[in-house]
Amino acid sequence: MRKIITVEARMGSSRLPGKVLSSLGSYSSLEFQLLRLKKVPNAHKIIVATSTDTIDDAIEYVCDSIGIDCFRGSNEDVLSRLSGVVLKYNADVIIQTTGDCPLIDPWIIENMIDEFETASLDIDMVSNCINRSFPIGLDCRIINAKTLLTVNDICKDPIHRSHGTTYIYASEDSSRFKNKNIYAIDELNMPSWRWTLDTPEDYKFLRKLFKDYGDSIIDASAIELASFLKKNMELLKINSNIVQKTIEMG
Repeated sequence: MRKIITVEARMGSSRLPGKVLSSLGSYSSLEFQLLRLKKVPNAHKIIVATSTDTIDDAIEYVCDSIGIDCFRGSNEDVLSRLSGVVLKYNADVIIQTTGDCPLIDPWIIENMIDEFETASLDIDMVSNCINRSFPIGLDCRIINAKTLLTVNDICKDPIHRSHGTTYIYASEDSSRFKNKNIYAIDELNMPSWRWTLDTPEDYKFLRKLFKDYGDSIIDASAIELASFLKKNMELLKINSNIVQKTIEMG
């Protein structure tokens, strides 16, 4: 199977504009996330899926500078963007991530790919965030590309189209799809922890974490990061009051 990792990224965030190119250590957040995703051993390619808006030219420039393909499509319709990636790159499987997850764990993704490949042939999606147990910011969904194209044809709800794949598990039509949720091991079962980059408070938390952990954070697993934070709980207070957006909030 041809497995393509997608990273949905755009500059026009409502709560933290330009967040994907915010500086974290020696890299932008997006560059850091891409470097971590390059460690996924059983994926064929990484594609940054951004919009055709001129403000997102900066994202394409960063991708070009580090040798990552950039696919450009609709600003609001993420589902059509992902479907465009499927068609252009002849994907059999899409590994969906979002550009606000700089600490995404390649080893968790590797294990999820293994789960997808060992599941029955008619599996539509494996996800670790249908029922959340991992820290926010480790989110990943692995989707059968044929299912994604089917959803692109039948989904009319602009909210689900703006999220890309939520129609598969959170719509009135979800019973037609076969999904599997992956749960965190005890060391990572911290669903209220925010490792994402969505608000100024999240950015403050991540900058402090990067500073305190040091340069080796580029290679740190989620388990290692969780162990560090359990010894430095004051860091988690920085963004603990932020309410995670629901699907309906966009």
